[in-house]
Amino acid sequence: MQKIINFLDRVGEKIGVLVSWVAALLAIVIGLDVIIRYIFKFTYVWMIEIEIYLFGMIFLLASGYTFKYEKHVRVDVFLYQTF
Repeated sequence: MQKIINFLDRVGEKIGVLVSWVAALLAIVIGLDVIIRYIFKFTYVWMIEIEIYLFGMIFLLASGYTFKYEKHVRVDVFLYQTF
């Protein structure tokens, strides 16, 4: 069982490194999209879709990595009731 756990930890680490490069790629794509949009006054639909897909990859693939190192965003919800 420990071999499986160690294997999954190594896979999680590799995915974390991959996702960090995907985040850098996403920043570059968004930067190019902003430049094209505000300088040339148009945008490509495929570029917006790439941004959405890259963000989805980051969100889904990095969740295990962030939970392992406890770097995830914690949200507290307070309910306010009046009677």
